[in-house]
Formats: sequence, C-alpha cells, structure tokens
Amino acid sequence: MTTETYPPPPTGYRPAYRFTYPLLILNIVGLALLIACVIVLTAWLNQNGIAFSIIALDISEIVILLAALVIVVVIHELLHGLAYRLMGYQVTYGFSLKLGAAYAAAFNQFQKRWHNIVAALTPLIVITAICLPLLTHVPRVGVVFLFGALIMNTAGAVGDMYVTYRLWRLPKGSLLMDISLEQFLIYEPDTTTQ
Repeated sequence: MTTETYPPPPTGYRPAYRFTYPLLILNIVGLALLIACVIVLTAWLNQNGIAFSIIALDISEIVILLAALVIVVVIHELLHGLAYRLMGYQVTYGFSLKLGAAYAAAFNQFQKRWHNIVAALTPLIVITAICLPLLTHVPRVGVVFLFGALIMNTAGAVGDMYVTYRLWRLPKGSLLMDISLEQFLIYEPDTTTQ
C-alpha cells in the first residue's frame, strides 16, 4: 500500500507512514524473555522459601499453568482496551488466526502518541503489580497460576515494550492510527508549517 491510499493527515501533519514490527526478532526476544522470567521467578520463589520447579509440576499443576497462560492473554488485552476506553477511544477486541494473537485496538481513530504508550504499558504494569506481591502469599495452586500469568504477561508484552520504545522517540504531538491488524500508521507534526 502506498502513502496515497492512507487516510489524509490532519492539518499541520505530514502524510502517514507505516509502523512495522520486526516480528522474527520480537518472537526471539519474547522466547528469551520467557526463559529468563522462568529462571528469575523460580530462583526468587526458592529464595523466599517456596520450593518451585517448572519441570517438577504434576499434571494438575500443568493444567493450572496452561489455564493461566490463556486467561492472562484475555486479561492483558482487556487492560489494553480499558486504557484506550478511559482515554475516549472506541475499542474493538478479537483474535486473529493469521497472526495467532488476541488484540484490543482503536481502529480508524487518530490516537495521541502518549495515549498509545499508556495503553501499551498498562497490562505489563498492572498485572505485574498485582501478581508479583501475591506470589509468596498464596497457596501452591495460586503460586502456579500467578507464575504462569507473570511469565506469559511479561513475555507477551515484548511487542508492547517495542512499540513504547519506538513511540517514545517520535516527535511530541505525533498521532497514530490502526487501519487494520497489519497496518499501523504514524503521522508526525509538520514542523515546516509551524
């Protein structure tokens, strides 16, 4: 798609360009982050007197861990959506088989750069802030569930952290627009007209 087919920029903005994710790199980093989280959380639990090893889980604990992985994906996307809604955007939720991912998006709406950063980081901050302190204060079944939620949420937020890094570097006042799951546009202020 060429820039001529993108929605026109608002007054005072340059034409849109497409934001892209380096998917292969993000998948590799996400896997590395998942492994690192397993190692760090396991060590932290053992240091706090909770004997835990992911390779020693019994079948019921594996089911709980897998349930946590699925549930946290849903909660993660609901938190993205809640952040967008609190900032006044209309949100669409769904799951893309093509991308193998759940999503919450504010399609076809100009989004402020800062709003997008807040929405991107909300699940990572909220889920970590709730689950981590509880981890050493719940029964074994809760430890397994929270462990799964924390590792999945952190590894799953690699794209959110990447988009935050990229958006942070954009000029203040930049706007964004989700056209579709594959098309995320950036409109930077036109400093030549100011």
